[in-house]
Amino acid sequence: MRFLGLLIITFIAPITQANSLLIGTVHFKPPFVINADNKHVIGFDIDIMTAICKHIPIKCQFKTMPFGELFYELDVGNIDLAIADITITPKREEEFLFSLPYLPSSAQFIAKKKTIQTLPDLIGKRIGVENALLFTPLVLHELGDQVTIKPYTFIGQMVSDLSNGLLDAVILDTAIAETWFANSNETFHLVGPAFPLGLGYGIMATKNNGDLIADINNALLLMQKDGSYMAIYNTYFSN
Repeated sequence: MRFLGLLIITFIAPITQANSLLIGTVHFKPPFVINADNKHVIGFDIDIMTAICKHIPIKCQFKTMPFGELFYELDVGNIDLAIADITITPKREEEFLFSLPYLPSSAQFIAKKKTIQTLPDLIGKRIGVENALLFTPLVLHELGDQVTIKPYTFIGQMVSDLSNGLLDAVILDTAIAETWFANSNETFHLVGPAFPLGLGYGIMATKNNGDLIADINNALLLMQKDGSYMAIYNTYFSN
């Protein structure tokens, strides 16, 4: 796969000395993270991280929280890692370490069918963004300042407001937008092309956890080689 082939590393990574890892993730970002019940989460990111933990090997547990809290909780040491389709950017790399990108990152507008047809139709409209720091510059670059941008903490609420006419469109990670589109019974449709954004999705750690990131990178490369990565990928992105 070219996703992990963005960086080719050959090494024997040191095994982390920790007994277990607490992984921070979000409550709901299908297909990356989905709440199975109050105590369990499933999804592409969860399956990838679970497989990595088996390869290291180490016991891993997940803790869910709003996306914006992941960075603080990781920085102060309340969690050991974070995974939640976190886009690798040069700014974020100044503060945190990232694994190899395990999937390309991009963004996509989505709107209610029959209301917005093309990208220029979004000018002057109300746009919802779940990750304001990442998506707001992209919206302004593509549409200028003639839009009203409304930030959200939770994707579910943002999509609900889109459905109820409180927003004209939202911008999401492409895989998330495609998931909402596929499950909307033709209520939503994708607007314009997908826009490349960042350097791919990575697993995030603090700067002092280089050995742990090395273990994770080694596991990702082994998963690519033995086919387990593609098995997980095809479960969520077979179409």
